[in-house]
Amino acid sequence: MMRTIVNGVQQVFRSKRMIGLFYLANLVTGLLVMFPFKGMLSDFAGNSLMGRNLGDGVNFDILFDFTANNSGGGQMLSGLILLTAISYWMIMLFFSGGAISTLMSGESYNRTTFWGNSAKYFGRFFRLWLLSIPVLLVFYLLQMIVPLIVRIAFGSDPYEYVKMYSNGIRLGIGYIAIICYYLVFDYARMFVIRNDATKMRIALFRSLKFTFSHCGQTFVIGLFFFLLGIASLFLYNVLGSGLSSASVFAVLLLVVLQQLYILFKAVVKLSLYSSESLVFSQLAPPEPVPVVEVAPLSEPESEQAPPQLDLGTAG
Repeated sequence: MMRTIVNGVQQVFRSKRMIGLFYLANLVTGLLVMFPFKGMLSDFAGNSLMGRNLGDGVNFDILFDFTANNSGGGQMLSGLILLTAISYWMIMLFFSGGAISTLMSGESYNRTTFWGNSAKYFGRFFRLWLLSIPVLLVFYLLQMIVPLIVRIAFGSDPYEYVKMYSNGIRLGIGYIAIICYYLVFDYARMFVIRNDATKMRIALFRSLKFTFSHCGQTFVIGLFFFLLGIASLFLYNVLGSGLSSASVFAVLLLVVLQQLYILFKAVVKLSLYSSESLVFSQLAPPEPVPVVEVAPLSEPESEQAPPQLDLGTAG
């Protein structure tokens, strides 16, 4: 399985322009939120005594004071964050058509092919997402079985350690459900691309069957990149908290660190697509095209001339 992941990462780095597109999408959507927030924070720092502490990092006292004195701006910022998140998700859904088709073909980035397939499959992928919402709800609601079992086994007031372990198990099931949903959604898009499918419910059903029939391979890849993303976020927060100084050098390092993190996120997403496409090509070979045998055309029978009447012998 590690060989598949390594091959997937190598395939991604053969399409560096595609990495740049995903990086720019992350960067632009982040800037759409950062600039309004920067303006609000600058006004807050100039009008509040708590603003003096921003050089030492943001703490809960600063956040509370900022929220209390910017109720209208906070609502506007919340709406902007929601709108930006939806826009980012739509851009990623649009790009996925070109990215997955490029990675499944094994070729490097081609501008015409990428943008053409992105536009071709966007509408189908959106319909596929709408059909997959019940699957997400079913997967996510599986965690509700845990409190039900606890209530049956220990009553309405279980021990504290039972609550702690059950909450941990419930959280783990929730994360596993999200991973499984994204795996099903990714492989359904691959079924659509390979078969040029137009019936999204059939692609979703085949993806469910494929994902759980080969869960040993599909889930390991999804879990690996999920943990890699969590580890990179943790490392980014640790390194970023160590650069809380207000010096120019620390600010410059923090900006570089942020850009590296955004770039790494783009590589991780594309590497996941690439590794999944390799598993898909190995475990789900293309369906054979039925061959219809056509009977050879029979040669037309030669028409026999009608018998001639010999007038000399008649009578």
